[in-house]
Amino acid sequence: MSVSTPPLSVPFVEITTAFLDDTIRTLERFGFVRDMLLYKERTVLRQQEVTLFVIPASDIKERPIRLETYLSRVGLLYEDLESQKDLFCESMDIHSPAGIVFHKIDKRNWDRWGRTRNSRIHASQETTLMHIDHVAFNVFPSQLEAMDAWLKTHLGLTPLRPHAIKGKATSFVCSPYEAQGFSFVLNTSECATSQISTFLNVSQAAAVQHLAFGVTDILSALRKVREKGVSFIQIPDQYYDTLLQEKGIPQEQVSVLKEASVLLDQDPRLSDRQLLQTFTKDLFGPIFFELIERRTRKGFGEGNIEALFKAVEAQIAS
Repeated sequence: MSVSTPPLSVPFVEITTAFLDDTIRTLERFGFVRDMLLYKERTVLRQQEVTLFVIPASDIKERPIRLETYLSRVGLLYEDLESQKDLFCESMDIHSPAGIVFHKIDKRNWDRWGRTRNSRIHASQETTLMHIDHVAFNVFPSQLEAMDAWLKTHLGLTPLRPHAIKGKATSFVCSPYEAQGFSFVLNTSECATSQISTFLNVSQAAAVQHLAFGVTDILSALRKVREKGVSFIQIPDQYYDTLLQEKGIPQEQVSVLKEASVLLDQDPRLSDRQLLQTFTKDLFGPIFFELIERRTRKGFGEGNIEALFKAVEAQIAS
């Protein structure tokens, strides 16, 4: 079986919501600016290389995901598609084995659409989020094998080593796949009490768990969105004790990260290769956002997540 050429990036995500105004207000707190005009009944919000289309749930005859707000379509940008008559031509929708909907877009059409839009976004706009770094999906264990094959053959993504995240009380497995400009992560769990299983029990379908937005300065980005009322998870002190005592991170940097509740993943061989990340509290039902600053460090901070799991469990136990 031939392998498809991988997409260039994820230029947009479509959000379907029963709470249109509240959802738009939440997104604006992250620095998204609303276009003056709707596009095919979708509200358009943009910021740098990220576009979000928001559509009322009332426009959907049958919701495949049992959430009041969910990410209903993920855009895939290609260098040269053979034909594309319209930006949202249904023939460009592709359905994964887990039911997650993707949408192919030709780069020339996307660039042309962006230039001709009547947008209020100016070069002087204060920017918080730069691009979509990765998208994480929660899938049922029975769907993992088919999704793995589909991502590799139909989307041409490169699989990375799966990582088992284990705490004392819960566990799950994250399986990453990468292309040149973005990554996807499949989360699955056999543990009935895990966050992944709880999410799927509510959604009743595989779905996007979170979006990760790349930023150039995570501390600055955090200040901006916190000032607008966005809440982030609080990292337990035990996590930073581990950074200091077991990872050898300098006290000064640990103190800064602790104050901001930011996680750090560092290449054990090269200390300048770091990944900084943090997560919002749930924004739309069980869906949340991640901010991530890459200092030449690849991956998804898998060690961070496991350390955070253990720190949370230790905090609960004490």
